[in-house]
Amino acid sequence: MRSMSSLHGVLVALAAYLLFPIHDAMVKWLVADYSIWQIMCVRSAVIVAILLAWEGAPLVKRALHSPMRGFLVLRALFLISAWSCYYSAARYLGLGELTTIYFASPILVALLAVPLLGEAVSLRKWLAIGIGFIGVLIACRPDLHVGIKPVLLALAAAVLWAMAVILVRKKGTAESTAANLLVANTGFVVLGGAALPWSWVTPDLVSWVLFIAAGLVSGAAQYLVFEAIRKVPASTTAPLGFSSLIWAFGLGYLVWGDIPSPWVLGGALLIVLSGAIICTLEWRAAAPARERPV
Repeated sequence: MRSMSSLHGVLVALAAYLLFPIHDAMVKWLVADYSIWQIMCVRSAVIVAILLAWEGAPLVKRALHSPMRGFLVLRALFLISAWSCYYSAARYLGLGELTTIYFASPILVALLAVPLLGEAVSLRKWLAIGIGFIGVLIACRPDLHVGIKPVLLALAAAVLWAMAVILVRKKGTAESTAANLLVANTGFVVLGGAALPWSWVTPDLVSWVLFIAAGLVSGAAQYLVFEAIRKVPASTTAPLGFSSLIWAFGLGYLVWGDIPSPWVLGGALLIVLSGAIICTLEWRAAAPARERPV
């Protein structure tokens, strides 16, 4: 049963990493005309509204009285900082470049999971991580034509997101996914809302649709990645994030007309191979012992 849960966690993670690039594309579209604070506030307000409609007052009470509330607040601060850096970088970097730089985070998660979480990472899993990272480097070698600041912002987002994932794996599974989401997104609403008097721009109809859609997609992606982290080790879910790069380049082509180069296609093959290795390892772990090869 534990092995089947692990396999289910892999599939949930893959679904989450499909939704994140869709959310990022919406944000990149919005950030051209609206501040990061307005985007964070409205997007997260949609998520909070859904959570309250779903579980209502009991969820708020559980979050306020949770013995893990200090941890939840700390993790929310990491997430707010990560997304602030990420949204700021999105204003200057292409979706492919942004995603590529940000994919230092799965490597950091896998590395930090060993000393901080005591997770054992097999040689095969390290091989999968290495292959995926090489694929990222090949697929999109970020140039510095926009200057060093956006690149540093994207790298900072990767480090902060990695720490948030480690925190969830270390203590966050003791609290429900809904409580984690409520605290994190309430933090986004509060901080983003505090800046609204100086940054608010009234959206048009299309922008309102994008704001709401970004909230729905982000909420679903956050929920799925939480559930994946609860089911399988962080060092397993982290490499699966490489699949997001494929979707990011696909959306870049559909929305902005970016045509993948041979480097992108070659890197994508390595990224797919990385994910295939992880899925194969989990599939074998889920097989009955009598059916496993000697």
